[in-house]
Amino acid sequence: MDEAALALALLDHDEIDIGPYEDVLSDIASRLDGIGAGVANSSKRGACLAQVLAGEFGFSGDAETCDDPDNADLIRVFDRLRGLPIGLSILYVAAARRIGQPYESGLRAR
Repeated sequence: MDEAALALALLDHDEIDIGPYEDVLSDIASRLDGIGAGVANSSKRGACLAQVLAGEFGFSGDAETCDDPDNADLIRVFDRLRGLPIGLSILYVAAARRIGQPYESGLRAR
């Protein structure tokens, strides 16, 4: 899913190297793997995801300009550290899948 979202974003940013964005996803997954090791409860897995993505990497929803097209462009979500819930969900699911955990089952809207 993250690869598809980055590929779609590249349609508007053909000059950008997506390597650094993939590196951030790997860094998020590594950090999640570090703090989430052994966490079996889905609510606690969701809390670990929130801690890493929001608390440590600084991603958040864009409540001020929710109609801004940059909120749906995964490259711009990375650059701005904010986006629509669906864009942030892609990051959550991508991080969880990269470490082989079913984190997505523990996510709840906040």
